[in-house]
Amino acid sequence: MPRLGLTRHPGVTIRPVRHPEPVRTIYAAVREISLTQPAPRALIDALVDAVKE
Repeated sequence: MPRLGLTRHPGVTIRPVRHPEPVRTIYAAVREISLTQPAPRALIDALVDAVKE
């Protein structure tokens, strides 16, 4: 669950999920010609960098 979705509520305990840990797959679909444009290229680069972290 993204931290943004973790709102504190009285009586609710938040615990990490383990064994196996959840995995999220993100896809980006753009036209090949769009990759020469700065904005789509920056988005793709930011997604790739986020995966490496």
